[in-house]
Amino acid sequence: GRFVPPNMSQSLISSFFSPSSQKQLTPQQRQRVADNKRKAQERLQENRRKREALSRTDGSPMPQSSSGGSTPKRLFHSRNVSTPKAPPPSPATSTSRRESLMDQVRMCAPLRSPSTRKMAFSSSSPITKLNEASDEENQALSSNKIVKPDEQTPSKRQSGRKKRKRKILMDDDEFEESDGNDEDFVVSQDASESESEKSDYSEPEISSERSTQRKRKKKEPIAKASPSAANSFDTPQKCEVVGLNSFDFTSPRLRDVPSTPQRSPHPDFMDTSLTKDESLVASFTATPSRSASASASALLGSNGKRKRVNGNAGKNFMEMPWMKKPRDKQGRATDDPNYDRTTIKVPESMWCKFTPSVRRYWEIKRDYWDCILFYKVGKFYEIYDEDAIKCHNELGLNFMGGDERPHVGIPEKTYEKYAEQLVNRGLKIARVDQIETVDEMQKRTKAQPRTPKIVNRALTTVVTPGANVDPSMNESPDATFILSIAEQQSDEKEIEFGVCFCDSATSNFYLGNFTDDRHRTRLRTLLAQIKPCEVVYARDSLRAETVDTLKYTLPPSTIHNRLQPLSEFWDREETVLQITKHKYFVDDHTESGEESWPEILLSFKEDELVMSSFGGCVWYLRRLMLAEELLTMRQFYRYNPADQRANEFLVLDGSTLINLEILQDSDGAPHGSLLHWLDHCSTPFGHRLLREWIQRPLCRPAHIEARLNAIDDLIANEDLAPELQNLMRNLPDIERLIGRIHAHSLNNQGIVMYENMDIRRIKMFVSTLNALQVCSDVVKVFDPVRSTLHSNRLKYITGEGFPNIDQELRECTNSFNADQALKAGRIIPRNGVNPKYDDADSEISDLERELASILCNTQHQFKDSKIKFYSTLAFPYQLDIDRVVVKNYVRSHRSLPDELDEVTSTSKKQRFHTPEIIAIVAKLKIAKEIREEEQKSMLKTIFARFCLHCDKWQQVIKCIAELDCLLSLFRVSAYSTGSMCRPQFISSESNQKQPFIDLVGSWHPCVLPSMTLSGASRFIPNDVHIGSTSNPSSFLLVTGPNMGGKSTLLRQTCIAVILAQLGCYTTATSCVLSPVDRIFTRIGANDAIMANRSTFYVELEETSNIMRHATRDSLVILDELGRGTSTFDGTSIAFAVTEHLSRQLKCRTLFSTHYHVLSDEYALSSLVSMFHMSCEVHDDNQTITFLYNFIKGACPKSHGMHCASLAGLGSALVARASEMSNAFQNTLQRAHNTHKQREFSSAKRFSGVISALRSGNVDKLRALVGSH
Repeated sequence: GRFVPPNMSQSLISSFFSPSSQKQLTPQQRQRVADNKRKAQERLQENRRKREALSRTDGSPMPQSSSGGSTPKRLFHSRNVSTPKAPPPSPATSTSRRESLMDQVRMCAPLRSPSTRKMAFSSSSPITKLNEASDEENQALSSNKIVKPDEQTPSKRQSGRKKRKRKILMDDDEFEESDGNDEDFVVSQDASESESEKSDYSEPEISSERSTQRKRKKKEPIAKASPSAANSFDTPQKCEVVGLNSFDFTSPRLRDVPSTPQRSPHPDFMDTSLTKDESLVASFTATPSRSASASASALLGSNGKRKRVNGNAGKNFMEMPWMKKPRDKQGRATDDPNYDRTTIKVPESMWCKFTPSVRRYWEIKRDYWDCILFYKVGKFYEIYDEDAIKCHNELGLNFMGGDERPHVGIPEKTYEKYAEQLVNRGLKIARVDQIETVDEMQKRTKAQPRTPKIVNRALTTVVTPGANVDPSMNESPDATFILSIAEQQSDEKEIEFGVCFCDSATSNFYLGNFTDDRHRTRLRTLLAQIKPCEVVYARDSLRAETVDTLKYTLPPSTIHNRLQPLSEFWDREETVLQITKHKYFVDDHTESGEESWPEILLSFKEDELVMSSFGGCVWYLRRLMLAEELLTMRQFYRYNPADQRANEFLVLDGSTLINLEILQDSDGAPHGSLLHWLDHCSTPFGHRLLREWIQRPLCRPAHIEARLNAIDDLIANEDLAPELQNLMRNLPDIERLIGRIHAHSLNNQGIVMYENMDIRRIKMFVSTLNALQVCSDVVKVFDPVRSTLHSNRLKYITGEGFPNIDQELRECTNSFNADQALKAGRIIPRNGVNPKYDDADSEISDLERELASILCNTQHQFKDSKIKFYSTLAFPYQLDIDRVVVKNYVRSHRSLPDELDEVTSTSKKQRFHTPEIIAIVAKLKIAKEIREEEQKSMLKTIFARFCLHCDKWQQVIKCIAELDCLLSLFRVSAYSTGSMCRPQFISSESNQKQPFIDLVGSWHPCVLPSMTLSGASRFIPNDVHIGSTSNPSSFLLVTGPNMGGKSTLLRQTCIAVILAQLGCYTTATSCVLSPVDRIFTRIGANDAIMANRSTFYVELEETSNIMRHATRDSLVILDELGRGTSTFDGTSIAFAVTEHLSRQLKCRTLFSTHYHVLSDEYALSSLVSMFHMSCEVHDDNQTITFLYNFIKGACPKSHGMHCASLAGLGSALVARASEMSNAFQNTLQRAHNTHKQREFSSAKRFSGVISALRSGNVDKLRALVGSH
């Protein structure tokens, strides 16, 4: 019943054993071919007799051959039997051939084992592939034509790595199959599975691999001769049914085998420590075949650029219903409001079809569906399905061909390079590593035979834009924050927020609560200050307005993590319970081991909103596998909005930070911002501190003067600056490195990496120690001049405020030899550092001396100095004695010593053990194991000892960061392009004066350098006097032509104040002012279309914020308020705002406008002063020259027509516009004069009525009333 269909064998034998294939054979090969022919004919005759006997037994008819005979044909994989050629079949005949072959092989299926039947009907089995064969291939097969790769149709051309073919051996009941797609990531489905057993997610069969290894039958090697002989087998007794492509003269599997060995692109791709299946996966990942190159070239367009794909590779697997229409872990569809996009539901029917490795893959992937999963196989990380498509599109990685699912792979050593690129694009990465070696796996499976025979793998790392803690993948000095937020509305006007945000790279946590208005002003300010990469909040817990604020204030790349309330985003009680349960704040270094919460966190322990936001942050960090290493650093700080800390900081809200371009320019880039101009810091942690300073300038004059005094001391000792900056320039990011060292001291996962990761960690540790030593050297630079310093702050950070770390550094550096550790890749502790290591090492030395003594005694006993120890893995320290010496000893002593026991021997040597040697070797083995274990844990032990002094290291960082910031401000103050001066602060309360600002020769620090570089004309500095003796008015109404420099003047005034209160020299030749508590700005035309906020609405929203929060000590700048609506409405709003600010608040204000009616209205007012930007107008040729001088008086016109001419509008159009402008202005002026006359007449009449009432003149009163 296991015979090959007769209508296939004749043509197949003809193609295999045609004379044309023997032209290049050697005589020996020709003889072998002849022998194979003879043996094949004998087997055919034997099979014929068996079939005849079977037919006579059961009465079944004999299968007929295509020639009409009853000779049974057998399918051989040998090419060396010559048989007559069969005529090429017609297309109809080829279809019937496939059907006949299918029927007869199915007939043979019951004779095989169940696993064989399961394999036979999988989609990648030979039988299924026969159905996929084209008629052209069948015709080529029958005509003995070689189907070359370039002659195949593109749809049938194999791409990528070759699939290993299943082989069904027909000579006996044994069969052989490979790993399907060369890996563990395929599933099998029994062809006999009933429809009732399939779930809604059931899918057509996809390729299967064995769940357990089957014993393979040993084959003779393939001959590596000419192409005609390369495919012949030395042992043709095994007949195989293979895929249809193997019927070709040059089999695809053999076609890609080079005639001579070739070096892999990655020479180290194979690793003997892998299991058999995993080695195959690694090897095929590293060495793509020629068809893989063809597949890669197919992804390129006509212009040579890579095409973006949407998953056509592996279409069959990607179209499985449970992946095509995914549901979350709870079974919710994507259109469900509570759908969790971080998980996926894998149908129960699929789990029984997964191999152990596939099961492990999906156990992890189903909980991290939103992450790109890097799955470790050998020395490579494999990426599958949608993740592979993303990596192909983002990184340009080529697909591995031959898979039924998209698949790319990268070597282990390139992981950081590719992961960094993906994270910078806003994607999440999850990395799965091996956590046991093959030896450990074998020991485990030997002790527990029922456990899967694959190495254990586990999720070890999750990297996101907000949780990129690896210094090699995050070189930017800017902090990357994760913001967790909880909200509670107390009434219609006020909303209460609890926030927790952390910088995962430095382990710094900030907690706080605040009330906010309905415009979320404080929340917007917080978002502008920290610019979080990720936001965490409970699903459906925030109001729609708050969600819109997060969505439209933050960049589109920000990741929003919506957690399930209570179960993921914990409340206060659950947060406290989880913190206590996991013992994050239990001090292991004390005898009691009691829980000791950080002081800041303890103060919020009863606050529901703060603890809830902290709980959501902790849960998310636990998902990212960072909770323990970050929380145990105990770096907690209190966050208070600047406006809640009265008169401590100058408040810059979110709109002000954006409008003044403090942190970034209008395009969102750092260049062109005030921070970029100020930042000359040499260290990354100094850069982060300067960013905090510039967001919160000081407000108290005493604190400002302390910084200014420090800058004066640095200017007086400017010769120290180069030495200080040279020392600090090469400092690494110590703050982040300390966090990594702390994490490595806690990490208990034994990750198997083929690169020695200890070398990296040792380099990082040595670099940190050296950097701390440099920090200690930095403060010693001030020793010669410390007595001459006037700044107490500078004395503190370089003197008593800087901790003495010399002893701690000596303890760390003396614990091991750094140079030796870097060369060896491991830490060898010095004496006294690790007592267990020292004891084991001492015992090993003693035992080796004893062995040396035994060897010496044996040499003396046998009188042969050439006797030595010979060691093998099983029998170490054998006494290796020459046979001649042994014979001489026996001849003289009649026998060998009783203690000598022969272990092994050769023709010239005899090797012995003694009981004493065996006992010493046993002790030596134990001592070496102890020493090895202690050496492995030594790095972790040294890291833990280093982390005991984290408080001192953090204080060092704070002092050096502050010194770095002061040096940056010193450089700006001393070496800027324009004039700089030390500001003077006079408190308005102490002098009983109104708040004032006196600026002489002020300039814009971001505009002047750009003009200098571009070769433009020089920047025109200007004087600004508000509320001073030069200009008593606190409200300045600024007019002037378009492009005249009004907006620049407003901005440079604010920046001069910010620099002054930052504690830096400011951009003017003279600056005297009273402290400013807040700066408000209404500049530019900004809208938020997606948030349904028009330009005019944004203007009014910012103006409303000014009206509600401005005080007498504030500085307000308004740039063309009211231009977003009609002229009359805009003028009315501008007039009302001017009235409120000038008459009621009386704060310092600069208001630029083109509403000249306001100039007329307040021309005689003492509360409002008129200033304008000067220009020269040439009416004859409609040109204008901007002088950029800020002078007193109002500008009668805005000269818009002249700007229109400069912009290139046609002269006719400009002339017509001028006519209409004059007409409109005349009409408006007449209306305004009439209104004034009516107001004057009404006031005069009202005065007469009052006079008549007071005098009692009724006739006069009647006349006045009658006339009205």
